[in-house]
Amino acid sequence: MRARLALLKTGVCVELREILLKEKPPEMLEIAPKKRVPVLQLDERDVLDESRDIMLWAIDQAGEENLNMPSEVELALIERNDKEFKHWLDRYKYHVGYPEQSQEHYRDKAMEFVFALDTQLEIQGAAANLFQTGPFTDYAIFPFVRQFAFVDKDWFDQQSFEYLDIWLESWLQSDIFARCMQKFPLWQSGTAGVEFGAS
Repeated sequence: MRARLALLKTGVCVELREILLKEKPPEMLEIAPKKRVPVLQLDERDVLDESRDIMLWAIDQAGEENLNMPSEVELALIERNDKEFKHWLDRYKYHVGYPEQSQEHYRDKAMEFVFALDTQLEIQGAAANLFQTGPFTDYAIFPFVRQFAFVDKDWFDQQSFEYLDIWLESWLQSDIFARCMQKFPLWQSGTAGVEFGAS
């Protein structure tokens, strides 16, 4: 999702091929060593298979007029999201596959990062973005917080966040999120994909 958000914000256009993860086409598997999405083929040799790299590539293509290049501080928070928060989120969301600890244990470990985001928003004065430089970090982190919140939305809504609830709801109601969630027909081998990212 965050790669799509960056493409929409920068206006960089790509050919999108919607697939079913349980039926990965051979054309994807040929270019994606990690066998996961998103993957962006730039040419016959160059492939980006990390969503954060696709986000940075989109800015490099379009310039910083519509989306900021993140600072080292922002990248550090995104790294914590990708390595620490996602680790606990996966175990919380798919706890059946991780029986070593209870679901509540994984949830509580993930909550440490969520509270850190709430504090960061407080530092910004309850601004719309985690950093004053723009929404790059929000795009990079919001999709994972959304996943976390909706594992058990009733429980999540009972938690006491000063600012994060407003932040999350703002992104959930945003036009760019609605555009990002647009459904596309499944890609068929031998056909063109759909144009995605242009304003």
